[in-house]
Amino acid sequence: VARFDYSRLREMRTAIYAFLIGSIVLVLILGSAARGSRRWIDVGFFQIQPSELGKVLIIAVLAAYIVDRMRDRNATRLLGVLGLAALPAALIFLQPDLGTALVYGAITMSLLFVAGVPWQHMTAIIAAVAVLVALKVAAMPADKNHHYGHTKAEYFSAAIEGMMIFVAA
Repeated sequence: VARFDYSRLREMRTAIYAFLIGSIVLVLILGSAARGSRRWIDVGFFQIQPSELGKVLIIAVLAAYIVDRMRDRNATRLLGVLGLAALPAALIFLQPDLGTALVYGAITMSLLFVAGVPWQHMTAIIAAVAVLVALKVAAMPADKNHHYGHTKAEYFSAAIEGMMIFVAA
């Protein structure tokens, strides 16, 4: 592992991203369902959860994108990073796996912070995510019969708590 030239990951970022998206889409198509969600691909004697490997892959892809556009200090770089991260996060959210989708968001925000994105932009992104979560919660049924198995209050409370933990870190 120590002899691996990690700078080659930068050259392979497009293939890595394609593999990430393809594997998550494959879960949506072929994944085995358990308690209302599709998160695993059954390979016979074991199961694979691509979204977990995807956490490492998305770090490599986003880091390569940020490094290649290091000199760009405009909204294009920020929107590019957000767009690259939003697609796999949205696909994971469709499984549904809200926790892993939020982890992808935290990874993205951490990389943007390390890249030196101004705090005003970070605050705007967090506010936009809070609005989207509120709209999602408002659109959910009030009882426990929807696919997450929680009430609106439990869901909203968990989302707010997760955001507070991220902001505090």
